[in-house]
Amino acid sequence: MKIIYQGQIGAVAGLTSEERDVSSDTTVAELIAEIAKGKPAEVARFLVDSEGNVSKSLLVVVDDDHVLDYSVRVGDARELLLMPPMAGG
Repeated sequence: MKIIYQGQIGAVAGLTSEERDVSSDTTVAELIAEIAKGKPAEVARFLVDSEGNVSKSLLVVVDDDHVLDYSVRVGDARELLLMPPMAGG
């Protein structure tokens, strides 16, 4: 699966995307928690809260569909996009 890091996540992680082997039985929440565990704290804070739950401010898109229920399984999805909240004027 291609994991795409947008905005500050990509800037802080130092990469805009990576490939990961992901089981179709993995939930979106499990995948994001797994990604967070493998990243520095500066990146993980964009992905999960202090309890390890998906950050409420994170925009999650799986194969062009905005995800609101993180308990859904990734199935045969090919792409996960993670975007932090945007600010600006």
